[in-house]
Amino acid sequence: MEKKQSSIDKFVQQLKRKGLLITEDSEYIVAYLEAKAMHKKEIQYAYWEGGMDKPKGSKECEQYYNETFGDNNE
Repeated sequence: MEKKQSSIDKFVQQLKRKGLLITEDSEYIVAYLEAKAMHKKEIQYAYWEGGMDKPKGSKECEQYYNETFGDNNE
């Protein structure tokens, strides 16, 4: 399955393309990683709330996010 691009990744990609984001600056990397972590939790929560009969934070929620968007290290 082809991974989807998250809104966070698309935004950062556009900033990089326009030269508005220097990824070597650790301040921006930290902000990006924090935003990615927040996005992951939001997607997992939506998956859980969407009628899936799975406990919040379950492996299924984690697996769904990773299969759809990849993990935070991609």
